[in-house]
Amino acid sequence: MYPDMGIEDTEVFISDGAQCDISRVQLLLGSDVTIAVQDPTFPAYVDSGIIMGQTGDYVAGSSKYGGIEYMKCGPENLFFPDFSRIPRTDVIFFCSPNNPTGHAASREQLLQLVETAHRNGSLIVYDSAYAAYISDDSPRSIYEIPGAKEFAQATPLFQVAIEISSFSKSAGFTGVRLGWTVVPHELSYSDGFPVHKDFDRIICTCFNGASSIAQIGGLACLSEEGRKVSNCTLSDDPNMP
Repeated sequence: MYPDMGIEDTEVFISDGAQCDISRVQLLLGSDVTIAVQDPTFPAYVDSGIIMGQTGDYVAGSSKYGGIEYMKCGPENLFFPDFSRIPRTDVIFFCSPNNPTGHAASREQLLQLVETAHRNGSLIVYDSAYAAYISDDSPRSIYEIPGAKEFAQATPLFQVAIEISSFSKSAGFTGVRLGWTVVPHELSYSDGFPVHKDFDRIICTCFNGASSIAQIGGLACLSEEGRKVSNCTLSDDPNMP
């Protein structure tokens, strides 16, 4: 799934889908963080933030909540936020291809995202659940971008990126429920404590594991025969295991 991206198997947490993991990541982050989301955005990032107490009051007539930075992503700015106009936040939720616009961020755009996270000391929570729909050379993973996994010296809270993904789109597993979250060992808090250990504790406490049936189905999708009828790889190489 992650050829030549430096991802280790111990950094991958198998789960019952991306939406469930969004809430688990929010549990990891807690209430004392600021967040930014694309506008328009998949509602789970905002809704889980409301539940965690990260937001302010509902702004009547706007369909938005105070305390969240809504990053405008429309045709007027090539569906990508202008980070020079967006205040710093602790966390940036970013989905590519975006739900609902369908826009897949280019390599140059994602490099801007990673550079902004390094500069501001922000954590990127990158949702690649729709990566199977990418048909051009747009990156399918944030870890294709240099610096997304590396240590950022100036980061006051986190290093750079957690990636959430799913079999729902690539293999039609929406009801079967199977996904994963990548938490690199390099990610750490300002005191040097690994984020990986905290997320492992959350997974072991709040989740009993994806069903064996779903996991066997996922392995079948990743087999040579399965890859011929689905799009369950982040690599363009059909021979990539």
